[in-house]
Amino acid sequence: MLLSQDTIRTLITDKGMISNYIDLATQLQVNGFDLTIQSVAELTSMGSIGFDNKRLTDVSIFPELVESGILRPGYYLITTNESFNLPKDIAAFPMNRTTLFRIGCFIAGGFFDRGYRGTAQIGLYVTQSTVFEKNARFCQLAFMPVNNADDQGYNGSYQNK
Repeated sequence: MLLSQDTIRTLITDKGMISNYIDLATQLQVNGFDLTIQSVAELTSMGSIGFDNKRLTDVSIFPELVESGILRPGYYLITTNESFNLPKDIAAFPMNRTTLFRIGCFIAGGFFDRGYRGTAQIGLYVTQSTVFEKNARFCQLAFMPVNNADDQGYNGSYQNK
């Protein structure tokens, strides 16, 4: 079951579940919250992943995305303006805004475990050259309660990043 707009608003305003947003009234949706673009990066080196290890790829930030910039077909890493402080009984997952599909783009986002704190980075696939503006709303985060949540919550390597 997804959380409602009123529940999400309360978690944001009373519990600080999301900070650094641009406009709560605009970004708060019926069943989620729109995330916005702080920066866009291109992957510039090879990464690796194993069972219990990883090496992230190097990235190059696009400084020209101050107001707007054209992204050519390819894969990009978006850092959001928003920071998160998920309660230990709430998890979240990013979904495409339907506008992305209509302009030939889609996201590749990972699950936000309950208790996650920090900013978000979300993959963006661009299939044809597209103009993106800084602070554009590009994806929506949906929230769901976790039943019988223990005290642990997320404690991985991306905590507080």
